[in-house]
Amino acid sequence: TTGANFQGILDDIRIYNRFLTACDMDSLYKMPNPQITTGIKKLLSNEQVSIYPNPVTQNIYIKNLISYSNIEIYNSVGQPVKSIQNLSNTIDVSDLEKGFYFIRIEGETNNQLLKFIKE
Repeated sequence: TTGANFQGILDDIRIYNRFLTACDMDSLYKMPNPQITTGIKKLLSNEQVSIYPNPVTQNIYIKNLISYSNIEIYNSVGQPVKSIQNLSNTIDVSDLEKGFYFIRIEGETNNQLLKFIKE
């Protein structure tokens, strides 16, 4: 059957009634480091980093955060809105406007990109 070997997570579907140009495709996932949108990478501990609650109003909590050096938050169009340099399992997002955001967690051996909604 089609897709029998798929082992990822489908979390977003978009349907367009036209061919997408390279510019269109870039704007869908406009991030400074394109390698972070190419797939899901496993941590050395075999546990995925996750964030909760989602949607969030005040604080995001990060589960399974190990040996990461940088955390950045981007708005829905890929502009950086917050950067966290020190390793912390809690991030205060109360100062962000309501909307859809990406959080990029850079590790020593891999990066992860997660989505969240700020209410």
